[in-house]
Amino acid sequence: MSSHTPATSKDYYWMGGGGVKGSTGATCGSWDTTANWLVKVAGTTGISGGAFSGDGYYFAPAVRTPHGGDRVWFEYSATQATIGIGVTMPNDNLRTGGWNGATWTGSASAVTADHSGPCSIRVQPNYDYPIGVTTGTGIVINADEVRANSDSNYEVVIGGGSSLGYVLSTGTHSLKIKNSTVHTIELRKSSSLNDTGQYGNFDGHGNTYNHAVNILGYASGRFTHIGGYGGSGGYIPYVNIAPAYRDTIKIDVDINKLSVAPSGTQTGHYAVVDPVSLHSSASNHRRSILTLVQSPENDTEWGQFIGTKLNNPVAIHCGCTIDNHFFGSGSIVVGSAAENDDEIVVVDGTITSNCKVNTIHPNNPSYDLFKIGDSHGNTVEGYLVTDDQGDAEFVFSRGHYVKAHFGNIDDSSSGMVSQSGGK
Repeated sequence: MSSHTPATSKDYYWMGGGGVKGSTGATCGSWDTTANWLVKVAGTTGISGGAFSGDGYYFAPAVRTPHGGDRVWFEYSATQATIGIGVTMPNDNLRTGGWNGATWTGSASAVTADHSGPCSIRVQPNYDYPIGVTTGTGIVINADEVRANSDSNYEVVIGGGSSLGYVLSTGTHSLKIKNSTVHTIELRKSSSLNDTGQYGNFDGHGNTYNHAVNILGYASGRFTHIGGYGGSGGYIPYVNIAPAYRDTIKIDVDINKLSVAPSGTQTGHYAVVDPVSLHSSASNHRRSILTLVQSPENDTEWGQFIGTKLNNPVAIHCGCTIDNHFFGSGSIVVGSAAENDDEIVVVDGTITSNCKVNTIHPNNPSYDLFKIGDSHGNTVEGYLVTDDQGDAEFVFSRGHYVKAHFGNIDDSSSGMVSQSGGK
């Protein structure tokens, strides 16, 4: 911390309520109200010449609201008058204000980087309070980095029109980002997740994802929804799913490369591994996955999970084209929400042991639109079967069109089999 006056400090701490205990009103939860912020100042003088604190810093009332280039902190603190915290922090919850899509609403700076540039945000583990939860517009932010680490039952809600760089969500809180632009989001929920409210959900409807979504850590969170648009020709470049334990993950966006790793089971909530579910809210009820990888194992700090047909499932609830499928473990199935005319196509891929392809619709036995190796212009299409154990499994009803190569993955002379009906 290099700043030595309230005017030059770049570390802004949310207080709320105008810093006055028991204060209420429309501005008490607003980012755009200067009195809702404290700044952290290097020094040992305490408050305005008050008692010596010996901490190497103190807090002073802000002289402006945070804007581009600032570090914005959300941290719980009991009253510590000797260092400038006059009431329990926070005194009220942040609910509204921030960035208007071009500039920081409360900024009067003439410097472009201040007036419209990104800040960074840190939510500390001890911050057990909601952020941005309101029936109104909520908060809108421009941040190159958001690190939300709170072990909380509450939500962090970032409103529509926000511009976000790297977003990290750890701890147990739930995160909601809607109708915003996100470069990379990483969900790494902690082992403190439980069944009494701390679900670690992620709700990401309507966003434009420019680079990657990574779901790692202990668990995926009870409900995870990734929906919207990909920032690279309509595709999210990368989605990586490899938590130790997995609840249902719903994806409603086209993806360049989707990688899914097996997860573990344990007695209680994680008795089964829930599927990664592909859905479509598009008018044609279709999704496109250029490359799907279902990997054979997953190394985590909670153990190594070897893939089986049960612990790495993917369910397709819409029409879908998968151009390349590298199938190392798990299952791929028709989801119950797939419509009768939804065509699912795996153009090309490889399949080995511990893998199951189930092309039967759970609610419509006559469904026959899951196609493997359907012609899309390639010379060789369908699955190359590289299973030495005879364990790769295909389940399909009459009318399905299937191509498969049997033999070594490097042996282009392997025979090709086309079959309709049977198992």
